[in-house]
Amino acid sequence: MIMKAGLLVTAACLLVAGCGAPVYDKKVDGPYRLFSADNPDAISLCRRFEGGGGCAGLVGPTVIAVGYNATYLVAARLPFEDRAPFDGQPDKLERPIQYFYVVRAPQAAISDRVNGPLDEATYFAERDRLNLPRLMPIPH
Repeated sequence: MIMKAGLLVTAACLLVAGCGAPVYDKKVDGPYRLFSADNPDAISLCRRFEGGGGCAGLVGPTVIAVGYNATYLVAARLPFEDRAPFDGQPDKLERPIQYFYVVRAPQAAISDRVNGPLDEATYFAERDRLNLPRLMPIPH
């Protein structure tokens, strides 16, 4: 009987863990977060809904750097394929780092405006033109 109870407790813990907390969830600023539900190497930039009921994706995996100010968020990502193991390098060398900037929407607005993916030259031209914030590597 003790063995069956132990198995039930173990099974219940595994079920809860499978549907549990995300493996990566870090606040960037305000409602903006770096988030991954199940793969710590597939981090996305998202906006948390009021009340904490979910997170709307802005820049998909895998984000490697972010920055923000009162008007913009910026992000750099390595192209990532869900089925390929992540080794810290772009999946294909012909797919270099991609850059994005997000025009922040007011808290009550429905969505932010995402611009990208941009290549390096275009991103740096936009950074200078718009005075975008500096990109900083994300903490792991």
